[in-house]
Amino acid sequence: MDEMNEKSNFNNTLEYILIILFFLISLINVPLLILSVIVSMLLLKQKESGLIKLLYLYTIRFVISEGIDHAESEIIITIIRYFLIYICGTILVLSSYKFWSKNKVISAFITSTGITMLLLGIPSLIVSDYPFIAIFKMLSYFIPLLIIVILISQIKNFKELVMWLANQFKFLILFSLLFVRSSIGYLLNGFSFQGILNHPNLFAVVLAMGLVVIILSLYYERKNLSLNFIILIIGSIELLISNSRTAVLSYLLCIFIFFVLAKIDLYKKALIFLIGLLITVGAIMIPSIQSKIFDFIAKGQTSNNVLLSRYGQINNFELSLKKYPLFGNGFGIPINNTSLSLNNYTFEAGNMIFGLIIFTGIIGLTIYFIYLFSLIFMAKKPFRLTIILLLVTILVNMGEMIMFSSTNVGIICYILWGIYFKEGVKTENEEYIQV
Repeated sequence: MDEMNEKSNFNNTLEYILIILFFLISLINVPLLILSVIVSMLLLKQKESGLIKLLYLYTIRFVISEGIDHAESEIIITIIRYFLIYICGTILVLSSYKFWSKNKVISAFITSTGITMLLLGIPSLIVSDYPFIAIFKMLSYFIPLLIIVILISQIKNFKELVMWLANQFKFLILFSLLFVRSSIGYLLNGFSFQGILNHPNLFAVVLAMGLVVIILSLYYERKNLSLNFIILIIGSIELLISNSRTAVLSYLLCIFIFFVLAKIDLYKKALIFLIGLLITVGAIMIPSIQSKIFDFIAKGQTSNNVLLSRYGQINNFELSLKKYPLFGNGFGIPINNTSLSLNNYTFEAGNMIFGLIIFTGIIGLTIYFIYLFSLIFMAKKPFRLTIILLLVTILVNMGEMIMFSSTNVGIICYILWGIYFKEGVKTENEEYIQV
């Protein structure tokens, strides 16, 4: 047994080293990127687990900062991601059909997702000026989501995947730390930290999800606690200096929920809560800290302009309520059609609520939130600690809508959903994440 563990640890260490090495050399030029892509396909030998790892890695690789990446990488990585999701993913899903099709939780998820897709898709076909684009964008969200959740449900060594993902987020935190004092770390606007990613808001939502995964992994496997707590502190500071209000609030709320659900002695919980409350209240009473909190909330604006960064999104939201209140303008379609071009269908809706109102109207918003609520209770034990993974993906989307973008970091949301549902599909012989 010890010999097997040593071999497994050696293989895992070697995998981490090779991932870091080839990830770094892929940033140099196109030939080395192509070489890295070819070598990375070796992970497919791990089947479902390897594919999920590749999807995470190429998702992060796709949003690397322009300050450390070359411009030619985007199209290559996009092609690889489509290949992994729609070809490799479909093959693996079909090959394991006889296993996941018998699972009640996964069957319920597929049915619920299919019904939601249908209810959102029919109005888009009827009311949208661009019905086929709307349907295409909707399918590009739901199909990858289904594929990823199904694949994760089939992973046997589930604990290993959770720990692997947590370690990848640790690497993201540590590599980003290198640019805290560099202009590259603040490339987009000069004052909000974006780490090694191409946008501070994007960095913040990825980091918030990553920190929650790391916290969950520490409860799962209590190793190297001192080092991991240091990384958590570094990551939390990076999150603060990203100036993302929603991401910080989402992270804090998930910590609170984790604390409530964790099996800690009630007396200890009360003591920790009281100490934390006293420290928080005491800190807020200090004028210098009050000033920093206001600056963080205001993002450099006056008290009358706290929502300045959202004014354009609020205007689009109000316009949508006037023009298309019930069914929206079509899934993923801008309210201002003049901004739509054949080459670029990007549109910043803002948060999930704004986006759903604009895309699917009040009825679509209601349908989707019923869908989200139903997901919580699909798992056999919905209020295990893994619920924070589902919640953090929803919460961060209240500030930065990434959920519907499978070509961006929405993939990470789907992976966290898959982990939550994996806890709901375990058999009696498998070990749950302890709570």
